[in-house]
Amino acid sequence: MPDLEALCSVQRATYYQFLAGAYFDTTLLTLSRWPACDLPALSIVQDPLDPTLAPANFAQPLVFFRLDPLSALARSPFAEDLRHFRLRIPARQAARFLYALPNALPRVELLDMSTCNVLESDVEGMLGRFVRLRALILDGCYIVSQRAVAADGQGPEEAFGHWAALGKMMALSGAKYARDREKRLKLFLEALRARALALEEDAQQREHAARRPKRGRRGLATATISLRDSPPKNSVALPKLPAGATSSSIPPAQRVRILPALPALRTLATTPPSSVGSDKHDTIRAEFARGWNEGIAQLCAIRGRLRTSWGNGVRVVRIDPEYEIDEEDGDGEDGLAGLMDVDDERAFLVTSKATGGDDEGRENTVDEARMLGIEDGTCPSLCLAGPGRKEGHIEGCGHQLGWEVWHDEL
Repeated sequence: MPDLEALCSVQRATYYQFLAGAYFDTTLLTLSRWPACDLPALSIVQDPLDPTLAPANFAQPLVFFRLDPLSALARSPFAEDLRHFRLRIPARQAARFLYALPNALPRVELLDMSTCNVLESDVEGMLGRFVRLRALILDGCYIVSQRAVAADGQGPEEAFGHWAALGKMMALSGAKYARDREKRLKLFLEALRARALALEEDAQQREHAARRPKRGRRGLATATISLRDSPPKNSVALPKLPAGATSSSIPPAQRVRILPALPALRTLATTPPSSVGSDKHDTIRAEFARGWNEGIAQLCAIRGRLRTSWGNGVRVVRIDPEYEIDEEDGDGEDGLAGLMDVDDERAFLVTSKATGGDDEGRENTVDEARMLGIEDGTCPSLCLAGPGRKEGHIEGCGHQLGWEVWHDEL
C-alpha cells in the first residue's frame, strides 16, 4: 500500500525550502504513468504546519506547485482499481482536480480529504462523480463553518439549519449531475445528426461534380495543388458515425432523460464549528437527517415524473455501475457512454431501509437492489468526533474504516 508523505516540518518559519523549488509534482506524474495494477489504497499526506513553530498568519508550505497532476493521477490506469484514497494538502482546493474530469477514481469507496480547502460545491461534485463512494472524511475542512458564525448576538443554534441544507444538497447531488450530463448528451445527439447530414450533402456534391463534363484543356489548368488557405478545422471532436450511416438511418434527435442517482454514501465525517460543543452533536445530526430526507423526497418526485415519461415511451437511461471505459468512448462521457437503458420499472424505486435483520443481510440486499436499479436513500451517519481514538465516534464511521485501511490515527 503506497504511502506518500510530504514532510514539511521547519524549525523556523521561512519560505526557504519552497523557494528552492523542492516540489513533488513530478512524483504524481510518475505515478500516473504507471501501468494498471490491483492497488487497494493510496495515501498522500502533507503534514500541516505546526502552529507553535510559525506565526499565526503564516501560510501553508507549497509542496505541490500545481495541482493539475492530481487529475492525471485520478484518471490514470494506475488508479483504476483504487478503492481507498487519502489526499491531504492543507488549505489547497484539491477536490475539484479529482471530480471535474470524467472517469476519475471510478472505484473509490473511501475518500479522505481532511485539511484540504473543500467547499460545499466540492462535496456535491464528488458525490455526483464518484458513484461508489461510501465513506467521506473531511476533518478540518469546515464545510459549514463559514455559515455557522453567529451574528447579531444570535447563538450557534441559528447555524444548525445549514446542516440541513448540507444534507439536502448531498441527497440531490445526483440530480445536478444528471442535468449537466443531459445537456452534454443533447448537444452530442444534435451534432451526430448534423454530421450525418453534412457528410451526405458532401457526398451528393462530389457525385454531381463527377458527372458534370469538363471543358477546355487539361494539364496545368487542373493542377492538384492550391495556394489557398486550408479550411479551418473543427475546434471540438465530432461524434463518430456508424459504418454506412446516413441521415435517414439516424433517427431525429429525441430527448433522452437521465435517471438521477442517489449517493452511495453511508458515512460522512467532518468537523463542526469550534463554537459548537459536543452536547449539540445530536441536534446537528438531526438537522442533517432532516435535510437529507427532504432531498430524498424531492428526488423521489423527480424519479416519479421520469417513471411516467418512461411509461409514455420516453427513453430513460441511468448510470451503469459496472461500466468500464473503452477507447472508442472518448473521455468516457461522450454520447451514451457509461449509461444504460432503464428496462425495468423497479429502477425508479427508492428504499429508505433494506430488509434483513443483520448488517450482512442488509448489505446483500442493497447490492442485489442496486443490480436491479433500486437505490437506497437511507441517510448516511454523521461523525463529528474528529481524528484520533476518542469518545463520540459513530459505529462504522469513516474514521474507523480509515484506521483499518491505513493502520494509523491521522
